[in-house]
Amino acid sequence: MSLSLSILPYCPHLVLLSPSCPTVSILSYCLHLFLLSPSCPTVSILSYCLHLVLLSPSCPTVFILSYCLHLALLSPSCPTVSILSYCLHLVLLSPSCPTVSILSYCLHLVLLSPSCPAVSILSYCLHLVLLSSSCPTIFILPSCLHLVLLSSSCLTVSILPCCLHLVLLSPSCPTVFILSYCLHLALLSPSCPTVSILSYCLHLALLSPHCPSVSALS
Repeated sequence: MSLSLSILPYCPHLVLLSPSCPTVSILSYCLHLFLLSPSCPTVSILSYCLHLVLLSPSCPTVFILSYCLHLALLSPSCPTVSILSYCLHLVLLSPSCPTVSILSYCLHLVLLSPSCPAVSILSYCLHLVLLSSSCPTIFILPSCLHLVLLSSSCLTVSILPCCLHLVLLSPSCPTVFILSYCLHLALLSPSCPTVSILSYCLHLALLSPHCPSVSALS
């Protein structure tokens, strides 16, 4: 175990010094070592490994991200919230990273982590949707809205306007489908002011030229 602790900081450092070193294989080996060492600071080694991902152009970001996120669940002392925001930030910096798949994985982690503030991570994910031109807004929105219902401490009222605002910014999003889903959420949430959300939805119907006002109003 003492050897593991001393070799761990050395392994990531070697990756930078050796241009011919396969970053992926050495990272997986080092990450596997720190799981076997109970006294290894998971948080510090994770941030260091994630930083290496950016420095290595040939490193598959998607693969290492899923591995790091999985490690976050296995480590009880690892702050899931801080590591999630760091991973989500990596998604933006990696042009070849499929934003949709990693977002769904991160959102799934939110449910598995009881101490994770669902509201803050949801707003961050929704913000990523706008920044990613290739991300299908329609696919991620239902997933986010579904998380709202599963999170008892999530402010449904504040997240709904944000989602509805995304509808206007996404030209390919079927307003009718998302409006009906939002209206359904309003009924399921006892603390949601139905009157204000209804007026907001009806206002969207007028602003959307391809939205059938009759079906939306009904």
